[in-house]
Amino acid sequence: MGYIKYFLILTASFLILCIPISDRPLFLYAYDIFAPATKKLFTYIRNEGTQKLDEGKRVGAELIQKIPEKIKKVEIPKSEEPLSIEEREMLEQVL
Repeated sequence: MGYIKYFLILTASFLILCIPISDRPLFLYAYDIFAPATKKLFTYIRNEGTQKLDEGKRVGAELIQKIPEKIKKVEIPKSEEPLSIEEREMLEQVL
């Protein structure tokens, strides 16, 4: 029942916005009123988003530079012992 209600509201809104007034639909009058504010809002959102992304990149780069060189270069010691049959089976299951 909820979907039918929303569909009817959407249809009614569409029909109201299509009512012609002086050979122009009502929607165009609303657009003329709200377009400048909408453009300002989207410009503000874009600028803030770009600023936050740049700030995040900068902070990330600073964090990476603060990591000691020993931690950056992780070495895995190689085992000289051959793998047992159980270890080989487990490795094959993982791979």
